[in-house]
Amino acid sequence: MTNDERKVRISKQTNKIKNKVNEIYTKMINDSGITDEDDFKIAFERKPKFTLHYFRNIGSSLLQQKGMEAFISGAMGHANMNTKNLYTTIDYTTSSKQFINVIESDILNIGDK
Repeated sequence: MTNDERKVRISKQTNKIKNKVNEIYTKMINDSGITDEDDFKIAFERKPKFTLHYFRNIGSSLLQQKGMEAFISGAMGHANMNTKNLYTTIDYTTSSKQFINVIESDILNIGDK
């Protein structure tokens, strides 16, 4: 695959993802009950700006969640394995749920044993 073909492929993938992000935000706004067109435009404009760099963060975070950390640096085009730390975002929701489970099962139930 040539560099030009890679650029076209990346461009197509980026556009697909942008469209999907817009679709998700449109549904979220509609589900929130906003019916006024001006209010909708304001809410839609507040969504995070999608950039290729932002996509790299999402992709590397997904790889990490799937246990594929060894692939992150290569996928990001870096030789250094520590590059994953630049792109990967901590999954706060899952981490918080695991923390709550530990608290509830290991700490709060100590007296019940």
